[in-house]
Amino acid sequence: MYREKATQLFCLVSFVVLLCLSMLMAKPVLAQDSQTSAASQMSGSPLSPLPMASPRQTLTSFLSLSKDAENYLLEAIDTASSNDAFFDTPKVKGLKRAAILKMKKAASTLDLSFVAPENRQTLGINSVLLLKEVLERITVPPMDQVPGAEGTGDGGGQADWTLPGTEIRIVNNPTANGYPHFVFSEDTVQRLPEFYELVKALPQQTGSSVDFYKSFVLGPGLLLPVEMYRYIMQLPNWALSELAGQAVWQWVGFISISAIFAALIFLMLRKTHWRAGTSGSAGRIGVPFVIAAMLWAYGAICNDIINLTGSVEAVLELIIIILQAVALALGIITTANTVAYAVVSRPKIKAQALDASLIRLGIRVVGILLAGYILALAASRVGLPLYGIIASLGVGGLALALAVRPTLENFIGGIILYADKPVKVGDLCQFGSTKGTVETIGLRSTRVRAEDRTLVTVQNADFVKMSIINFSRRSSDLFTSEFTLAPSIEPANSSQVIQAVSEYLKSVEPVKCESVQVFVNDIQNNALKLQVRAYVSTKSEKRFTKVREELLLGIVTILKQQETAAAS
Repeated sequence: MYREKATQLFCLVSFVVLLCLSMLMAKPVLAQDSQTSAASQMSGSPLSPLPMASPRQTLTSFLSLSKDAENYLLEAIDTASSNDAFFDTPKVKGLKRAAILKMKKAASTLDLSFVAPENRQTLGINSVLLLKEVLERITVPPMDQVPGAEGTGDGGGQADWTLPGTEIRIVNNPTANGYPHFVFSEDTVQRLPEFYELVKALPQQTGSSVDFYKSFVLGPGLLLPVEMYRYIMQLPNWALSELAGQAVWQWVGFISISAIFAALIFLMLRKTHWRAGTSGSAGRIGVPFVIAAMLWAYGAICNDIINLTGSVEAVLELIIIILQAVALALGIITTANTVAYAVVSRPKIKAQALDASLIRLGIRVVGILLAGYILALAASRVGLPLYGIIASLGVGGLALALAVRPTLENFIGGIILYADKPVKVGDLCQFGSTKGTVETIGLRSTRVRAEDRTLVTVQNADFVKMSIINFSRRSSDLFTSEFTLAPSIEPANSSQVIQAVSEYLKSVEPVKCESVQVFVNDIQNNALKLQVRAYVSTKSEKRFTKVREELLLGIVTILKQQETAAAS
């Protein structure tokens, strides 16, 4: 039941995301004739930069582009009203697209350096609309009275210029090559809402009664058909009234869509019991990425459908990109942890071995680096001085490096253990006076179970400096013993004893025949003292102990037989 409900929820969320993506991917295609003709009016090529080498050129470019944008939108409305289709025709889509491109291009005449990169398009279009309405309600001097080199298109090193009778300034912001580049000043852009409030009651110089800025920002987004604009304009006056820069209906739509997306995300997290950084199934891994996609769809709906504008949309864009970055970072870290767990769970890799620790560390480090890169990109998009933050962390990083020096030494020791492999998990070894079996090799320390069953933990930095005897790496175990022949056995018969013991040792399977040695080692109390040496092919201490016991009992049996024979 639980899995079925989780699957249904995941399918529902996926359907919502795909629906939003399909809506957003249906971008209007720019009509070729509209784009080409408009670009030809400004310059010889659509790719040519705007002429902004003097205040006159900048002002002319802005007025021309903003007027073109208005004409495109008015033409789109007229075209849509002349047919019975609810959805936009290709021509209407092209006109709407052309208007947006014109406004984006007009925004390049504004100094938006103080705006976060993520907000420059939104606030740029909003500022273009505000400045257009302001200029249409004040007296703009003839172009021949605006500073500019006649016939040359060169700024000629001219100073900044202020529109007479206003505080609207066009300043020189030279290019990297030192060429003059005039834009509306930062102070002017920041004060455009103030300027608009002061002049919005004045009549337009063109004689038009349509407030293009208010019509644009209080209406629906351009992703919706033009017919939707008519339906929305038929809403009650209270729904079309302005509240904090947005229409009331926009606030209602914004709060509703926010509640829906928040509820979907909450239910998805609750049903999957998702936790940051933990490993899990493929479905749980995908949760952060689905949330990031939902946030993208949510932001696009608020911008292109509900048409939030101004500071409200700017703040929302920053919040969305921060949440997206966090979701993607958590998703990458969770994926890295899951992949690391899956790799070290393979039968060929022991979970307590250093190989497993290094694999886990490597995959997690890659995940953390990717997550950090995502967060760094988001920080740059929201306008945080990333390089300044990194530089300020230099002194703190030095202090941190000194503080973690022992940890780094142990980590390097772990790398040396991984490279040299003097021991591995399960090996019987001896270092110093301690003998035991290796249980865990970590990045910081190694744990050995001693023969008295105590657990000894050794720092890797110290462990790699010790002389380590690895008994498990022996090619064979040495069996050696000494015994004294009974006085009843004559020295002349000792060769028979030696031959009998040697043949017996060679008959035992683990004993290497070519390594068997039985010889007279000493004389003690007029009796011969023999020594036995042989290598036994065993892979464990326990097995060798049993073989050694068997060999000793067999040798004792042979000696008893020889003593009995000598006595008779």
